[in-house]
Amino acid sequence: MGVLDLADRTWPLLRRLTGAHTFAYRATRGVVGHRVPGLGLGPMLLLEHVGAKSERRRTSPLVYVRDGSERRPVRARVATAAERPRLWDAALRTYAGYRGYQERTEREIPLVVLERRQVAPS
Repeated sequence: MGVLDLADRTWPLLRRLTGAHTFAYRATRGVVGHRVPGLGLGPMLLLEHVGAKSERRRTSPLVYVRDGSERRPVRARVATAAERPRLWDAALRTYAGYRGYQERTEREIPLVVLERRQVAPS
């Protein structure tokens, strides 16, 4: 069985685990789910986004790399070609498993940059 066959066969289980992770993270406001012990992952956040094809709203738990230290409202965008080398190296230092993901696909794995979002005054 190839790596892609295994990934295809385990996807339904992974989707359920992702759903449970998202539920626990939200229910505990990140107390459970920000870190996942034993998996060698870095800290995680929940990214709310809209599916490119389905246009459905989704929430995905993602490993993140802190590039600065403040907590703030953000808007997501994909890293530019100029930003990518530095950010890819930082991503690999945080979670080496990204290298394997990239080797198993021909598409470039997007790196998401979270930029400060302006909040309207209340």
